[in-house]
This record gives sequence, structure tokens and C-alpha cells, in this order.
Amino acid sequence: MSELIAQLQVYYAQWVEQRVTLEDELARGSLADYLGCHPEVLSEVWSAWETELALTGEDMDATGAWLHFFFWEPRPEDH
Repeated sequence: MSELIAQLQVYYAQWVEQRVTLEDELARGSLADYLGCHPEVLSEVWSAWETELALTGEDMDATGAWLHFFFWEPRPEDH
């Protein structure tokens, strides 16, 4: 779970700083596909990340909006 949160944190920081490369986009797309096929994992990851954000005083609303609206184009593939 913590590995997924760490990956999402990197992608979020890249998005905020507008420094996303094509390689990053391909990796992000792969993770988005995985999470799209496993909504229970997405829910668990967001719950854990949301708790972490709350404990560190970071903006949960902005991060949540990014995760749910900007992180991915739902394209679940059969895994």
C-alpha cells in the first residue's frame, strides 16, 4: 500500500510542478489502469493517503481532486 501511495505522491508532485515526461505519463497510465481494474485498492490507497495528508496538514481537497479527476483517464484493461 505504501508503495502505491509513494508512486501517487511522485505523480502528484510532478503534476503540480508541471514537469511530467512521456515516460512518467506511460507509468502513470499503467498505474491508472491497475487502479481502474481494482477499485477496492484505489479506495484503500486513498483512505490511507488521506489520513497521511491530514496528519501532515497537507491539502486533502486539492490532492483528492487531482486523484479523482486529473490522475487518470479510466481505461481499465482485463488483468
